Amino acid sequence: MSIELRPADPSEIGQLGLLGAYVYGGAFGDGEDNYQAQSTRAEWTLCAFDGPRMVASYATIPFTMRAQGQPMSMGGVSSVGTLPEYRRRGLVRAITTRAFEEMREANQPIASLWASQAAIYQRYGYAQASVLRRYTIDTVDIRMLEEAPASIEVSRAGQAEVFDEIRDVYRRFVADRMGSLHRSKVLWQGNTFNDIPSEGPVHVAVARNGSGNAIGYMVYTLRGGRRDHGSRDQEIIIRDTAWLDIGAYRALWEYMARHDLVGRVGAATYQRMTQRRN
Repeated sequence: MSIELRPADPSEIGQLGLLGAYVYGGAFGDGEDNYQAQSTRAEWTLCAFDGPRMVASYATIPFTMRAQGQPMSMGGVSSVGTLPEYRRRGLVRAITTRAFEEMREANQPIASLWASQAAIYQRYGYAQASVLRRYTIDTVDIRMLEEAPASIEVSRAGQAEVFDEIRDVYRRFVADRMGSLHRSKVLWQGNTFNDIPSEGPVHVAVARNGSGNAIGYMVYTLRGGRRDHGSRDQEIIIRDTAWLDIGAYRALWEYMARHDLVGRVGAATYQRMTQRRN
């Protein structure tokens, strides 16, 4: 039977979830209603079908990214995968070629994705824009050359309570940066605030100036029993942070240092492949 390339129908999104569950080893859940299926619209997809069966998947999520102080439309490539019995047939290359044509027609001059293996995507014209970096620090080693101004206070607050404020801080933080994405509320909920039980509840610390205005934040999780230490076995994982001046940056890290039972603070930035097309 010949292979057909086409967008998935809304009734077929469950197949995308199951295909991704296998290809990504359950990273987004194992069922047909996993996170991958729930966060992908049918009109974003371009998939390969053998009869009614989805055998390869691909999605282009419409994003806006910052580029030298200007907004730029971007196709966020996601859900790329092929069932092993259909690999080595050029399906991803065929889908990618057509997807790039559609991105051009949609005035998306940039295609970008987080890549598990950079070399795979370089053959399609992608270039490496950033790399994976993980770092950890013990709270006893958090020291600043200069203390944060006394006028800046940091306190913990609920997500809903401060969402509008920290979203504004993020917008101002990324305004002149390169490659940062505009975030919809769905993107905040699905990535920054998403619940990962093993990491614990999501907390938000907000830095405020003397006028009470938010000038920085950290989104993080806190969980005990994550470090082999007799009295300081807790771990903090920083999900997201932004600041509008160096005083807010210092104040946020001094706040982290006051977690006396935390033996490890960890954070990560993720590898992204970007391709620019004329």
